[in-house]
Amino acid sequence: MAPIVRFFSALLGFTSAIEQQAPLITNQGGSFQVPRKSIAIIGGGTGGLATLKTLLEFTQSKGMAWDIDLFEQRHDVGGIWLPDSTEITPPSLPGTPLYPRLRTNTPHPLMTIHGFPFPERTNLYPSHDRVLQYHKFIVNQYGLAQHIHVNHTVISSSWLGNSMEGQWNLTLNTQNKTFTRLYDHLVVAAGRNHFPHIPEFQGLDKWLEHSPPNERKREVLHSIYYRNPRKYRHRSVLVVGGGASGKDIAMQIGEHAKEIFHSVRSSDDLFNATLPNTKPEISHLNSTSIIFVDGSSITTPDSIILATGYELRYPFLSSMLTRPIHRQPSSYNSELSTNMRYIRPLHEHILSLSSKHRLGSLYFVGLPTRLSSAGSDAAQALFIANTIANPAMLPSRDSLLAALIEHEASLLADGFDPEVVGHTMLRTDTAGQKYQEQLIEWLRERGASTRDGLPEGKYIPGWRRLAADNFMTLRKAWRKVESLGEQEVRSWLEGIQTEDEWGDLMSRLIAWNDCNHCGIDTAQ
Repeated sequence: MAPIVRFFSALLGFTSAIEQQAPLITNQGGSFQVPRKSIAIIGGGTGGLATLKTLLEFTQSKGMAWDIDLFEQRHDVGGIWLPDSTEITPPSLPGTPLYPRLRTNTPHPLMTIHGFPFPERTNLYPSHDRVLQYHKFIVNQYGLAQHIHVNHTVISSSWLGNSMEGQWNLTLNTQNKTFTRLYDHLVVAAGRNHFPHIPEFQGLDKWLEHSPPNERKREVLHSIYYRNPRKYRHRSVLVVGGGASGKDIAMQIGEHAKEIFHSVRSSDDLFNATLPNTKPEISHLNSTSIIFVDGSSITTPDSIILATGYELRYPFLSSMLTRPIHRQPSSYNSELSTNMRYIRPLHEHILSLSSKHRLGSLYFVGLPTRLSSAGSDAAQALFIANTIANPAMLPSRDSLLAALIEHEASLLADGFDPEVVGHTMLRTDTAGQKYQEQLIEWLRERGASTRDGLPEGKYIPGWRRLAADNFMTLRKAWRKVESLGEQEVRSWLEGIQTEDEWGDLMSRLIAWNDCNHCGIDTAQ
């Protein structure tokens, strides 16, 4: 039995030791000095764990003594993959948008930290509990637990100093006790799916106030509260939002609801609609109807679910301002700010360029979208580790800011407003891969090598590129495999252990999809 298989087998039924960890409370009510190169990571999801693993491996390989703490406000690691079974109603927010029937829409080999695949026989598109278990495996495999402090909420973080020197003063709470700690560097890896974005629709209040007599009371909820499709039995439901969660929720509710409608924004989503009652964007509402931008209307829904995304904000960043969504004057170049879609000024979506604190003291992990997050998070963490260890790598703040402004101008010239598209990887389907490779190449150009955590060759291996390039084909092919029954699924998964073997499976799956009428057996 291969070592990695023995490891995963030993962890069956595993409960994280982190849950039993004592709270990190020192000098309660006050603060104290910590050693040089002290780093706080906020968030115990994929980004936080990838960053912690990368920083620890970096320091261990160089014999450095960095003080690294990861703070997670919930009871365990896993981020959005950690369920919240508490019955939550607005205005309170659940700890995650996770719902019981959620499966990934990405093949799991693209969701992994490089070199550490999911265990054998894991469904290519696993349920959420398998993804959570993978996060716990990471903690145990790489010995991260002693650095992780769960049930620790970061209330605020303020910079004590100037643009050249200082420290971050973190105020934390655990078990109803508040204390402070000082850190040289702060890494924000707290995710981006916490604060629902609620669009403003003209006439919504009037629609809610005029439920038909003797009918169910009308309601509007964001998808962060969605859990059980059976709740919508005998109801007429409109799901708003054409993203992955909107489509998935609409399909699930459609199995139970009396009637299901799906409102989407893009013409592509309209053209490729999977539900018969797919509608364009909402224009407005009145007391009886929901009217769409094409002039059509519906009167039957009594429930609206808003799968409309999330606002990009971190309340614990005391210095981060909120700005309007439209283009901003240059005064916003000197202070960290968000318009709820786009945080700036950041170098490569990672490094804060604000003049309110020292360059290289504040980093973000996990902001980019439309890419494989775990690999991107780890690449960002390599950037962080190397620039913390060697600040001379960083050009001046002014030159990095000039590069950011030039990049934003080029996006505008291509028809993309950075204030709107935010941190989305754009222009080509391979933009996310290019972004990761450029981060690694930037480090190489400044002298970093395999001794500094960098790979010998390309950061993204060929099988990851192939899978990313055939993202939709893989989903279509795996649906075909599952439709053939459990035995067919097992025949594909049996014996697959290493990253390369998972890559080969996906390559064969793509070929099988393209030529499954040929009678070729590619499952073996």
